[in-house]
Amino acid sequence: MIMMIALRISLIYILWVQWKNETDDSFNDELKPEENKGVENDPALLPSALEQKEKEEIIKKGPSTLPYGFPRDAFNNRAFPKEVLFIALPNGEKVQRDYLIWSPSSNSLLCFPCSLFGCENSGSNGDRSLFLRWNGGIKNDWRKLSDRIKSHHNNPVHQSHYLNWNTLHSALVNQHGIDSEIQKALGKEVARWREILRCILDATLFLASQNLSFRGQYSSMEKNEKGNFLSCLGLISRHSKTLKNHFETVARHQNKGTGMQARFLSRKLQSEFIGECATLVQEAVVKEVKDAVYFTTITNRTPDAFHTEQITFVLQFVRFNSGKMIWEVKERFLCVEDIEKMKGADIAYLICNVLAKVNLDLQKMRGQGYDNYS
Repeated sequence: MIMMIALRISLIYILWVQWKNETDDSFNDELKPEENKGVENDPALLPSALEQKEKEEIIKKGPSTLPYGFPRDAFNNRAFPKEVLFIALPNGEKVQRDYLIWSPSSNSLLCFPCSLFGCENSGSNGDRSLFLRWNGGIKNDWRKLSDRIKSHHNNPVHQSHYLNWNTLHSALVNQHGIDSEIQKALGKEVARWREILRCILDATLFLASQNLSFRGQYSSMEKNEKGNFLSCLGLISRHSKTLKNHFETVARHQNKGTGMQARFLSRKLQSEFIGECATLVQEAVVKEVKDAVYFTTITNRTPDAFHTEQITFVLQFVRFNSGKMIWEVKERFLCVEDIEKMKGADIAYLICNVLAKVNLDLQKMRGQGYDNYS
């Protein structure tokens, strides 16, 4: 059986939303986003609970930028007081409140660090502020907005979240601090295991495509009769330093009789890899059959090594080859199923169940083939 894996590529795109209202152009120049702010990031669309890794990714992107124009007050058509977005320093300099962001999806004003580091059910006064994403943000009502922003600005909970945001941002961007070192180590570990798993997958696909057995008499790395799977990986390890180091670590633990947290070389894991590959192959086969619309089933009884009665399922269909401009008859292996009773009713029941399991319409079947039945 030839193993195939369908690669799925998902396309992710970001919709940049802007509102353009009548505004004072001279004032808008002060609100232009900085170049290093990154892509737009709407906290109102974030999940209720964020993992640490998700927070770090959001901080790397940076908060969403402020729009050039804001909607008017819904109650008395009051214009948005843009001066509240700035704070005057003791030396008279006016700087932008970088923690205030605008949510395009909810049309509300939010606090970025509090929405990121706050907790919805903490019960603290700071996490009950209207500037948090789970409280809806400030929208459609600009009355006393300056007082509400000042109150939030002076809240100790907000100040703590603001400090956490800047500290983590500095560590991630400048690549220093404990968090940064942990991320570097984690990234290296992820890359190492990905390379190991890629080699294991290559060996699995090769042996399956050649219809070769996986397991040998022993599972020890230093035995000659360790089977095709471990022998194939041993060959690959000559050209992969990462896999070679992994093999040496596994052999060292085997000699000492100690366990490892993860090896990915056991017989159980081999079966899981084969099962996952088989699922992808079966999905590709079913898609081909559905595209052809009509099909024929060919079933054949065959016992396995333990004399368990089994039935193999092969699907036959006609497909148009657009490259050669001809119609071709194709056969695809679908699956093998155990069966206890060999009566006609039992076989018919099994065929209906198999087709229903892979979501093939029985009404589209146009033929049946049987072999080796008594």
